[in-house]
Amino acid sequence: LNLLSELFFTVIPVSYHCKQDTSLLPAAFQHRNLSALQILNLTIPWVPGSGRSRCELYRYPANYSQLPEKLPAEVVPCTRGWEYKHTAGLRNNFVTEWDVVCESYWKVPLEHVCFTIGWISGYIILGYVCD
Repeated sequence: LNLLSELFFTVIPVSYHCKQDTSLLPAAFQHRNLSALQILNLTIPWVPGSGRSRCELYRYPANYSQLPEKLPAEVVPCTRGWEYKHTAGLRNNFVTEWDVVCESYWKVPLEHVCFTIGWISGYIILGYVCD
């Protein structure tokens, strides 16, 4: 049972995206009365076939004051962390507490390998010492 608990502590949520960063919007948009959905649509890129981008935000030029259909926006990595949608199971784990997603995702499989190697080497060494 102890070996299986490791998988639950490092499970990646099914749905997550960048926290909205309104400082990346043009100054004229920051004082408008925009709904949460409008801000979400303006800040997080839409990826065809998979929905909202999980790891990127839009950054707009600061001198825009109009809201045309297609603003020239630059895509940047997340600046304020991530928002996770929890469906079932643990609310917080190592992945959600330390934001080990996107460019830091490589740490999860590395942790699994280190845990397994530590468990196996401890099993062999301490088994020999006990005998």
